[in-house]
Amino acid sequence: MEALAALQSEPKPIAVLSYLEAVRRLQPRSGALPAGRGKAQLHLLVRTPEQLSAALAARPASVTLDYLDLYGLKPSVDLVKRSGLTVRVASPRVLKPGEEKIAAHLARFECPILVRPAGLLRSLRESCEAELVGDFSLNAANAISANLLLAWASPGSRQPTT
Repeated sequence: MEALAALQSEPKPIAVLSYLEAVRRLQPRSGALPAGRGKAQLHLLVRTPEQLSAALAARPASVTLDYLDLYGLKPSVDLVKRSGLTVRVASPRVLKPGEEKIAAHLARFECPILVRPAGLLRSLRESCEAELVGDFSLNAANAISANLLLAWASPGSRQPTT
């Protein structure tokens, strides 16, 4: 017990890595991934134009723009598109009354949309051809809500009835 207590109280070394070293360590070793799996990719979510500059320098596989002010998105979307990277825009997590026009605004960017509220998912499915991507904010909290969201995600499906 004394030996375990002594080991437990020893400080643990912490490695501080540069971005490039961290990426190198994340690269899979040969045979490390199951068959059919590809190389690890970096996908970044940015919230400000300053973060976007750093993200573009890292050359990730994609950039998701999660700006608080949706009306400042256009120059950033254009910048990411010109850089040759995949860009998507993130919707707000909550839509308040009077914000129904956000669906049309997001669709104008002609890029994939990270959809968070389920109500917006419904609006976009009815009015938009963009690729729609979900995250935890869609709140698939149980089997019923998960099945509804999966039904909405099926190609060619119509809105399920509840």
